Amino acid sequence: PALPLFFVCTSLLNIPLIVSVHTDSVTLLGKCNQPDWVVQLVRILEPAASFICDATYTVSPSYSAILFQRGINCLDVTWGGYANKEVFNPERRHEGNWREVLTFGHPEDFIICYAGRISPEKDIGFLVELVRIFNNKNRRVWLALIGDGPAGEEFAKLHGVENRVYCKPEFFPQDKLAQVYASVDVVTSASTFETFGYTALEAMQCGTPFLGPDAQGFRDVVSHGRGGYLFAHGDLINAEHYLDLLLNEKEELFPRDGVVAATAEFTD
Repeated sequence: PALPLFFVCTSLLNIPLIVSVHTDSVTLLGKCNQPDWVVQLVRILEPAASFICDATYTVSPSYSAILFQRGINCLDVTWGGYANKEVFNPERRHEGNWREVLTFGHPEDFIICYAGRISPEKDIGFLVELVRIFNNKNRRVWLALIGDGPAGEEFAKLHGVENRVYCKPEFFPQDKLAQVYASVDVVTSASTFETFGYTALEAMQCGTPFLGPDAQGFRDVVSHGRGGYLFAHGDLINAEHYLDLLLNEKEELFPRDGVVAATAEFTD
């Protein structure tokens, strides 16, 4: 209710108004099973607000294209962020003892890591199923879930050696997160509504390739075949193919220096 009043006040006072649209609320509400009328209301309000504003910004070209299709007016793009090389760099792998911790004492095994909000819209169940496929073939892949959220307790039930899942719901500070990113073999996500791929960018700056869906945000940040792989979203077979490549040939396909170099646009 405060937002329309805010628009009215800026108009009456002749104050320039700039709005940033940096969360895909329409997709998010749909994934959270909100009533259709709520989703449609937001779909209508976003374009309406953009006609009142003096400028509307978003954080990546791929999300900009989606917003244009939804009728957003006067849209420009400013990149969502960058990776701080002082915090996120390959040398952080020497800090902490994360390979031991995340695998319950099996540091030689392969580790993929998700970091972020643990909630239904992030499609974390897809990652759990992906890891299960490999472990059923005795390929020994661990999934580390770093973060917290409304589904944290649900996924914490998988924590342990039996499922090869590490999940103790907790948000890590940046320094600790950088150590994890640099220590694991792959950083991953299955989310399809990210407007800017912060997690992917920070992981690659640590020299660790990213495996995620070819979806908005990620496709702007991850150079397929250089910084990691982008699979067809929701396609387990396609994701399995790329994870298999990483398992067998990660060192040859993605040397640390090459992965870091793929982030130059966001760090130099």
